[in-house]
Parts: sequence; C-alpha cells; structure tokens
Amino acid sequence: MEPIPPNIKFSPAIPFQDPFVPEKRIKQLRQYLAEANTNDSIPLAGQQSNIVAAIKAYEEGVIDGSQGVKTFFVNGKIVSKDEAYKGYGRVWIE
Repeated sequence: MEPIPPNIKFSPAIPFQDPFVPEKRIKQLRQYLAEANTNDSIPLAGQQSNIVAAIKAYEEGVIDGSQGVKTFFVNGKIVSKDEAYKGYGRVWIE
C-alpha cells in the first residue's frame, strides 16, 4: 500500500452539517410564502397557513429546529404525529 501524499487533506464521505439557525429557516419559509402568492405553486398549494404557523412557532421559540425533533402542522396548528396523518388537512413537518 502506498503512503498518502502530504498535500491531500481529510475529506469525510459525509460532511458535518452546518448548525441550524432558525433565522435562516424563517427567511426560507418567507420565500416559500412569497413564491406561493406570486404564482400557482402546486407543491405549496394549501400550505400557506402551515408555513405561517411554522414561522410564528420559530419566532416565539416554540420550536427551535433541534435535530431529531419533528413538529407537525395541520391547518395552521401544531398537532401530534398521529393527528397529522388522520387526513384532516395538509401536513407540514419542521
């Protein structure tokens, strides 16, 4: 086996993620709302109330984007995972 040349730096196959910054996510969600309001955005159809609720939850500190913690929104309200999949509305997961 040949030695590794000194000019090669370690590059992991799975890089570390950047730390989650709620302000960046809020900005991204606001962009989604702007896009949904300017054209007929099929992927976001009916999700406006959920996106607004997610923004409010981040701003009020109700959710912080912790890894492994999912928050479910249906019809603009935070619900449990079980409630989210009962089919009462469109589901948005943060």
